[in-house]
Amino acid sequence: MLTKYNLRLTTDPIELWAAPTSRSRIEKTFFDETFRPFYRTQQVIVKALGQPFNYTDLFGDTVKFGPVFNKDFMLALLDLQQDIEAIESPSGVKLVDVRACKIFANDFISNITFYFSGLS
Repeated sequence: MLTKYNLRLTTDPIELWAAPTSRSRIEKTFFDETFRPFYRTQQVIVKALGQPFNYTDLFGDTVKFGPVFNKDFMLALLDLQQDIEAIESPSGVKLVDVRACKIFANDFISNITFYFSGLS
């Protein structure tokens, strides 16, 4: 896209991260043309909206927490995670089928539930 200042803007990460003559760009182009395009891992970034809330612990101390720790928000986030994990390609492939590491069941998923052994 050219603006009136003759400025070219792009949001293509390949153009942003690697010069056309760089080794990585040449190798990526070769790979894409020889095999098929390589797709990078995608991210879902979620922002909790709402007001902070107070929690009184067992010792009677009041602690202020941000909206990300709201139980309803966390449960909704867990539902979203499970929906994403259940996405299946037309050939039946799921995230669990293409994971890089066989040690952890959810090694592609990094989120709050990971702190609880990745149990969802």
